[in-house]
Amino acid sequence: LDLQQLIDARGLALLTGDDEAARSLHGLVARWREFYRERLARALYGVGNLAEAEVEYGRALEMGGQSREVHYNLGQVIREQGRLDEAAAAFKRALELDPQYHPALRALKEVQTLLAEKEDETQAEIRT
Repeated sequence: LDLQQLIDARGLALLTGDDEAARSLHGLVARWREFYRERLARALYGVGNLAEAEVEYGRALEMGGQSREVHYNLGQVIREQGRLDEAAAAFKRALELDPQYHPALRALKEVQTLLAEKEDETQAEIRT
């Protein structure tokens, strides 16, 4: 099924009064849109368009996407833009959804190490 077929089926269910089917199809449409945005974001990331990839991951989340992978991938995009605090927050959100998600655990540890090193460098510059 493509998105248009799902939307048409949802409309038909609403017209015939099948509320349960309409709700179910509405959920499928939402998940399809989230999937599309997430895949588009991955493609943009793959060609180095970090700003647009970040926008698309954000849209996937706005559509109700709450997968650990979307938060993790968003964190990777933000990290590559040098915004380490924001990247750490995205990795933490992924871990809220799955505390044992190893890619996010590893990425969070790496970002925290980079932040600590950056803080050490700042303190060393202040002392000199």
